[in-house]
Amino acid sequence: MRLMKKGEFDLTTKIKTLICYSHVFDCPLSEKELFYLCNDYKKNKVKKILTNLKFDNHVILKDGHIVLKKYNFKNILETRQRRLSNSKKIIDENQTILRFLSKIPFILMIGISGAVAHHNTLDKDKYPPDLDLFIVCKNYSLHLARFIMIIIRRLYALLNFVGLSKKRITIDPNFGLETGDLSVNIKSFFTAYEAFSVKVLKGQNIYNLFVNENKWIYKYLNPYQTVEKNNIYLELDANASFIVRVLNYFCFLFFLALNHSKHLIFGIKKTYSFGDNYDYTFDRIQHADGGYQTHIALKLEKIYKTVFEEDHMLLCFLFPKISNSNNSKADDTDTHLTKTLYYD
Repeated sequence: MRLMKKGEFDLTTKIKTLICYSHVFDCPLSEKELFYLCNDYKKNKVKKILTNLKFDNHVILKDGHIVLKKYNFKNILETRQRRLSNSKKIIDENQTILRFLSKIPFILMIGISGAVAHHNTLDKDKYPPDLDLFIVCKNYSLHLARFIMIIIRRLYALLNFVGLSKKRITIDPNFGLETGDLSVNIKSFFTAYEAFSVKVLKGQNIYNLFVNENKWIYKYLNPYQTVEKNNIYLELDANASFIVRVLNYFCFLFFLALNHSKHLIFGIKKTYSFGDNYDYTFDRIQHADGGYQTHIALKLEKIYKTVFEEDHMLLCFLFPKISNSNNSKADDTDTHLTKTLYYD
């Protein structure tokens, strides 16, 4: 199978992909957001292609948002404003905990990712949302950081249940790395989009190093906010203290035992990284499917095919690990690419 070359992901294909991708999450892009995502091109070029797509009856402009004509959303502006408000509320509710986590010395970077970062949080009464965090820790401290976050979340859940606290702490460290290896295993459009959209709360320099370590992101998007600092060598104490290392090792064993117990008792397979021996990965925490990428890839393929044309090479380019593993089938049961993930 011939894979798409870098030059073939031109601006037109990129814009069509971004518009379809936003519809995967029922969140049509505004023109301003599209310009931001295409920041490595001039606005007039983006506008010209957008005009052509409107002329060809592929998209319409509604309340300042770009909507695929076959997916005509109602009350777009009100929906986007409500989801933006929901996202801000989630951050406000977790503000005290985020400040506390920012003061922990072995947590070098904290960033908000997921729906909250995209300002696309659904109604929290109907769909209780998580505040997804992307964290980078010193070497040999990642699982201790995760343990602390889960304990805080469980404690507040208990206080909320007994009526001693009205706040619902929803921090979820669903992506974590250590400074010793900032590379990402799942090199896909989804991962690039998430990395591009991270709202950094602490450790901008660490985020810059992360982007520099994962230059493959630039074949999809251009995180221009890091360009000026990417080439600066950052001196830091990368290793955690002896006490932290010991505690981290016990936390790792705890999670490993919990993982295997749930698998044996309930049949739940929990995985944290996309690679060999993933249950024993010590220096990273990643959803095996990188955030339901199989399901997202299938939905994006369907939308793109319905509106434009079938383009399997584009899908391979956007989701190479899924496509090359022949895992984009609906009946796939591979443990690396599950459609339903269980994560504390």
